[in-house]
Amino acid sequence: MNRDDAAHTAIEATLSEGLLMVTIPKAQAAKPRHIEISQPGKAET
Repeated sequence: MNRDDAAHTAIEATLSEGLLMVTIPKAQAAKPRHIEISQPGKAET
C-alpha cells in the first residue's frame, strides 16, 4: 500500500493497555465517468 491508497480522513488510532492499534482504510478507487459534450446548433447524428 502506498500513501495514495489510504483514505487520509478516516485514519484512526487507539491506545489500550499499552497496545497502539492504527487503522488505515484503503481509499475507494476512482470510478470512470461518462460526460457527453455537444456543440450548440449542431444536431447529433
